[in-house]
Amino acid sequence: MRTRIISGVIMAAGGLAALFVGGNFAGIIVMLIALGAYYELCKACKTLDKEKQPVNVATIMGYIAIVAFYVNLMWGAKESFYIINAIILIIVVLWQLAVYVFTYPRFKTGQIMAGAFNLLYAPLMLSYLYPIMTEFEQGKYLVFLVFVASSISDACAYFVGVSIGKHKLAPLVSPKKSIEGSIGGILGSAIIGLIYGIVLYKTGVFTQLEVTWGFALIGGFGSIISQIGDLAASAIKRDHDIKDYSHLIPGHGGIMDRMDSICVTAPIIYYLALLLLK
Repeated sequence: MRTRIISGVIMAAGGLAALFVGGNFAGIIVMLIALGAYYELCKACKTLDKEKQPVNVATIMGYIAIVAFYVNLMWGAKESFYIINAIILIIVVLWQLAVYVFTYPRFKTGQIMAGAFNLLYAPLMLSYLYPIMTEFEQGKYLVFLVFVASSISDACAYFVGVSIGKHKLAPLVSPKKSIEGSIGGILGSAIIGLIYGIVLYKTGVFTQLEVTWGFALIGGFGSIISQIGDLAASAIKRDHDIKDYSHLIPGHGGIMDRMDSICVTAPIIYYLALLLLK
């Protein structure tokens, strides 16, 4: 427990430091996390076909694509952003097909498909943390909504589930999670989102009281998406018979063990913020 707490404090401090500095520094930190998440997913899905292998012919283009995507995100021209990203994704898919054909039967179909899917699942979805921080005037405050909808949701779901949880939510994927806990996570995130919005309004960060309800809606809906992401990451581990994605973070497991819900929540928070707060 002590190791877990120390690791948690260090991660929180690192996240706050990146948020405080902001800009491209924060973008680079997110990119490094994305590279680690891609490695862990490819390892779990056996796209990396040898034990402790950091990269192979099936994944090398994924790493290159992640760096290219984040460079384009931070320094690229906005008018060509989506065109360049589409080209990057097409190149990755074509590379995976070429690897599949010319190394056959080294890789199974699922391994090749996972190599491309993992790129979308974690690195690209996680990248939405950057525009949340940089495209909104109060982005450094808005980005905390991602953690309200993931970490706060998880904590609320845990306490409600332990207290009154009786009906299983997804017993074959995560036997300890309950429907009551899930509802508690949604309501808890909505309430904390509302309180957070009120605090920001009272302190003058936002000047319109209506945004507080936007924070509540984002917190609640984000919690639903967060729980899906958490269960999906658990299903991948169960499907491949692994306990943790890696042992990178003492007491916590790997990057994907901590970022599973954040990956899927970040893009939802971004678009909801565009709709409700900008």
